[in-house]
Amino acid sequence: MKEYSLNDSIIIYPTEEGWDMMIDLYQKNNDVNRHEAEKEIDKHKTTDNGYHNQIWSIMGNFGDMFYNGSVYLETTKIYLCNKPK
Repeated sequence: MKEYSLNDSIIIYPTEEGWDMMIDLYQKNNDVNRHEAEKEIDKHKTTDNGYHNQIWSIMGNFGDMFYNGSVYLETTKIYLCNKPK
């Protein structure tokens, strides 16, 4: 069986509503203003409009958006960026 760590990086692909939700959740979870939240999220955007970060960070900051992923994600596929151990 393949093993993955919460430190492994993944890419998710949010919809427009998903990006807005990510900004709102980041603001709420980290007690920052909207501009600071947007700036931090932009650091992790990929050239193909995805969001790249470690699993623990994505689930910790944006876990709420996965309860209804069809609204917030372009695809339900999650791309792993690290090789399995």
